[in-house]
Amino acid sequence: MLILTRRNGEQILIDKGQIEIKVINQHRGVVTLGIKAQPHIDVDREEIFLRKQANPQAKTDKDLA
Repeated sequence: MLILTRRNGEQILIDKGQIEIKVINQHRGVVTLGIKAQPHIDVDREEIFLRKQANPQAKTDKDLA
């Protein structure tokens, strides 16, 4: 696991810049992140990812659009 320290407004770039993670805000132990990725890359919270793994037939918001 890579551990990085970033301040508000700073970014982390992954896979030659295809995925951008930006620290939007940090207050009282809560960090707000912005994630920008190509449309073909799924970005999910852990609970959504696990739900998709448990039920791969379930429709997602992306499928409904």
